[in-house]
Amino acid sequence: MQITKLTRRQMLIGAGGVTAVVGSGGLWLGLRRVNAMLFRRPVVRAQAFAPSVYLAVATSGEVVIWLTKSEMGQGVSTALPMLVADEMDADWHQVRVEQAISGPEFDYGNQFTVASSSVAGEWIQLRRAGATARAMLISAAARQWGISADLCYARDGWVVRHDADSRLSFGALAEAAADEWAPIRPQLKSPAQFHLIGQRVPRVDSSVKSTGAARYGQDHLPPGVRYAVIARSPVPGGKLASVDEAAARQVKGVVDVLKLSNGIAVVADNTWAAMKGRDALVLEWQHADATASMTDLDHQLLEALSAPQAIVAAEQGQVDVRATSFSADYQLPYLAHMCMEPMNCTAEIGSGRCTVWVPTQSPQGARATAARVAALPEENVTVHTTYLGGGFGRRAGQDFVAEAVELASRLEGPVSVVWSRQDDLRHAYYRPATAHRLSAPLGEDGLPSQWLHRIATSEYGVVRTDKAPMTASMGGHPVPYQVPAQRLDWVGVPGPLRTTIWRSVGYSYNTFAIESFVDELAHAAQQDPIAYRLALLNENPLLAQCLSRVAELSQWSTRPGLGVAVHSFGGTHVALVLQVEVSAGVVAAHRAWCVIDCGTVVNPDTVEAQVEGGICDGLSAALFGKVEVMEGEVTQTNFHQYPLARMCDMPSVEVAIVASSRPPSGVGEAALPGVAPALANAAFALTGQRVRRLPFADHDWSLPD
Repeated sequence: MQITKLTRRQMLIGAGGVTAVVGSGGLWLGLRRVNAMLFRRPVVRAQAFAPSVYLAVATSGEVVIWLTKSEMGQGVSTALPMLVADEMDADWHQVRVEQAISGPEFDYGNQFTVASSSVAGEWIQLRRAGATARAMLISAAARQWGISADLCYARDGWVVRHDADSRLSFGALAEAAADEWAPIRPQLKSPAQFHLIGQRVPRVDSSVKSTGAARYGQDHLPPGVRYAVIARSPVPGGKLASVDEAAARQVKGVVDVLKLSNGIAVVADNTWAAMKGRDALVLEWQHADATASMTDLDHQLLEALSAPQAIVAAEQGQVDVRATSFSADYQLPYLAHMCMEPMNCTAEIGSGRCTVWVPTQSPQGARATAARVAALPEENVTVHTTYLGGGFGRRAGQDFVAEAVELASRLEGPVSVVWSRQDDLRHAYYRPATAHRLSAPLGEDGLPSQWLHRIATSEYGVVRTDKAPMTASMGGHPVPYQVPAQRLDWVGVPGPLRTTIWRSVGYSYNTFAIESFVDELAHAAQQDPIAYRLALLNENPLLAQCLSRVAELSQWSTRPGLGVAVHSFGGTHVALVLQVEVSAGVVAAHRAWCVIDCGTVVNPDTVEAQVEGGICDGLSAALFGKVEVMEGEVTQTNFHQYPLARMCDMPSVEVAIVASSRPPSGVGEAALPGVAPALANAAFALTGQRVRRLPFADHDWSLPD
């Protein structure tokens, strides 16, 4: 049998540009379905050399790297391309980063940006993509020189000969490299060989964001776009009973008023006309239940802590629920995401296709939603992800995408649905309100012999009775401490608001309860809070190391008003100390020290920025954060009623990153969970007042005599 060797380029030409070829038992078709092979799948690009969906090299020497995650301020548009460029040995100054489009042309794998997983999840795959390209470029150069590839190496956009003063640029090799075979297992660099990873590389989005050139959702508007705002039920789940739209249609610039599945939309030539038109609508809503208030929900959550029945969410060892224990209750309210850019989405449907422009954390989720709403196959939908003006989990939702696509299906031309700040606060999805009861008997050494944690969470709609939601146990079990028996119980309580993930998800409320409770145990045992924690961390050396180091940085034993909290967010370990002051009856954070062990660090600047941002968000929630509900409606409308931490509220922050050779772990959410308990513990150390219910703004503060 004759065997014919085909180069990658010949194979692509023969397949008409299709990246997966059926042949030899469907081998290539099989590879197409394996996400791990994306780093070595050839694609058709405008550039000469495109060994995978992630990168391409032009004959000019420019290296284009496609960003497969959403940039919402966390720095992935720099960190992820750094992984490719480092392994490729590209010249960073010749790298251009493009946002990946979610559509039928290319399969980028999972584009969902959530759970601080971008760098950790792409650590190997993107490095393999770069290493594959490097190997093919070196092979092309070796072929031209007529030598073994072992006698060549890549550096800063060039392939260099070991045995001679000769080199070829990536651009000069691009066309030849496209004809080389890709290695099945490309050789990855050792940490000692990294030239970008671990360096303070300036962010690629800094310039456009500093100059106002960055394009967010409302900046990506196709020609002929019209604008729409939507009147929604003030009570979630309410239905439109009647509408008088006559006055709205008289507003100059309004072109249509349309009923939608979730309300009524006013479409206009500009956003101002659309908003004025909505204000002119005369609406009557029908609500199934419009009596709920936060006072009622708070009471119900606390009652649920004593309910005779609960779902065991997680357990290790044997917990005796009848044991006499030290016990404390904690409570946290609903929280809004309050992204600086309110929700928005632009959509256009025509010729059997749907195109969406949206700041989203879930491009593939947006694509599936658009296909469902437009009644189109997914291969007929393309989603363009823009910069996100904040995400925090809110932009993992698809409600704003569904609205835009539903409107686009009824209009000719593109339509942009715009949410006002009031819409964004009053018609959103929220972090659940929760209550916690923690109990632990103390031995003669003052340490807990078992651990029982019951959590009650607000649930919208039908409360499940089969198992606890995953988010309720995140950060709640197992606790990072050496306690032989641990159990987490869960009770769901019907709540008036729809809920979703919020920055750090369950860690944001479970860590507050756990670290506040550990501080109370230390006080009851008359032991130093850090020494007490260290005694419980014998089997958690990485977290113990962070705790010991933050004690040194903060000069724990010499400064007044200090509070500590530790936790492990996935594989990331964090220890945080806050120092507080009390002035005019207000608690303020004065200084903060944070030690973080997040494995191998790609860009230290990004890690430090995310720690600082997490502390800022955590302070906003701890000091002020609370969504109020009255008669089923959110009562707040803007920042004057839902304040965020300002510059005057921020402490000075010192960040120490633990050197590590472990693979990278998440950073974006890791610093936030410890802020509220560290603040509460510091306030107790200074004033003797224990905060068990957030936010701090609900408490009166005074220094002891």
